[in-house]
Amino acid sequence: MASLSDIRKAKEIGKSIKTLRESRGLSTRVFASRASLPIKQVINLEEGNYYAFHQSLDEFMSIANCCIETLESQSSGKVETTGVLSSQETKTVQIIPEFLRRT
Repeated sequence: MASLSDIRKAKEIGKSIKTLRESRGLSTRVFASRASLPIKQVINLEEGNYYAFHQSLDEFMSIANCCIETLESQSSGKVETTGVLSSQETKTVQIIPEFLRRT
């Protein structure tokens, strides 16, 4: 069963990724294409739909990291990354609040 904590993390991370995508001026369709992901998967990610990822925060974070890397490549400046996640979640960005990061 999914923990409330994991569901909240997924919602916050999804919201942050959507905000970052919109700040880059990318539509969901264009962003999904550039990230080589199905548009439905990007929508589920941005909505924090934890259940669309088999109730696995690791799977959710794997897709989130792919999206973050795509958004980093779209920015004119470098987005700071920090390796504070588990080995499967190799990087994150400052858009994910500190309290949501796994240690």
